[in-house]
Amino acid sequence: IILMLMANILNIIKRTLICIYLMTTTLNAQDSLRFFDPAVELNTSRLWQLNAGITLTYTAAVIGLQQVWYKDVPKRDFHFFNDWNEWHNMDKYGHFMTAYQYARVAAGAYQWAGVERKSSIWIGLGLSTLLQATVEWMDAYSSKWGFSIPDMAANTTGSLLYGFQAWHWQDQRVIIKLSTSQRSYPDHMLLSLDGMSQTSLAERTSSLFGDQFSQTLLKDYNAQTYWISLNLHAVFNKKMTWLPPWLNLAFGLGSENLFGGFNNSWVDSQGHQYILDSELFPRYRQYYLSLDVDLSRIKTKSPLLKTLLSAINFIKIPAPTIEYNPVNGLKSHWIYY
Repeated sequence: IILMLMANILNIIKRTLICIYLMTTTLNAQDSLRFFDPAVELNTSRLWQLNAGITLTYTAAVIGLQQVWYKDVPKRDFHFFNDWNEWHNMDKYGHFMTAYQYARVAAGAYQWAGVERKSSIWIGLGLSTLLQATVEWMDAYSSKWGFSIPDMAANTTGSLLYGFQAWHWQDQRVIIKLSTSQRSYPDHMLLSLDGMSQTSLAERTSSLFGDQFSQTLLKDYNAQTYWISLNLHAVFNKKMTWLPPWLNLAFGLGSENLFGGFNNSWVDSQGHQYILDSELFPRYRQYYLSLDVDLSRIKTKSPLLKTLLSAINFIKIPAPTIEYNPVNGLKSHWIYY
């Protein structure tokens, strides 16, 4: 969750610097728009602004996490925690996507400052690793969590996916994306095992995922789908000239009926235990096939529009979709998001 909250830090830094620049200069409109173009050679002014922005934002994020997220969590010595298959590994897909996007945005920001392409790739990989490892390091001293090797493996794999493509192809033929939606859960009454207390599924999901869309957007793994989006034009080496260069084929992964980390049982604050009926609420995975749009390949002469399209290119575009899951088999969606 923390990683997803930080997922657009570098995009925010870049946009903040752009706003500051536009407010504090007297350039005409044409010169202002040039600010969105990558520098053709090293621009020390942009580089220092970028470094300062990243340093300040990283420091503020670490202090904020310590105060908001970890302050009241009991501490212990450095320790490991094996959370493999928790939440059906949906959190691992989140780590994978976040690391990929960190590296992509960081490298792009330094190319905007005029840093040489290969150097910017290494910087992107380094910053992505630093941001992800910082959270794991904090977890390692928290009694509720621990340093997760599976998390770091997902982080590393996501970063390297960006790095390999940028280095080998000078392109991103495979993009990792996210889609999510607001979910509602029934007021299904649940009785504790000792029969002394009751709750509802709505109350359980409210405590797990929150009530506001800004909370469920990040926390509700039942509502999230992670996508591997392939650009068909690039994958087929431009041989299928009739294909639009922005058209992608996307493979999605999701899960359903996740109301606990490893299983659908929990203990409330009064010590009462609840277990969901596995026949009524079976935990299962979902697999999707859909179309997508690579927004970075849409032709435009506007540097501003190009920057904005690149910034939101982590979102899977809603489209007709085929789903398979072991409970319902094949099903289709006219529009899935």
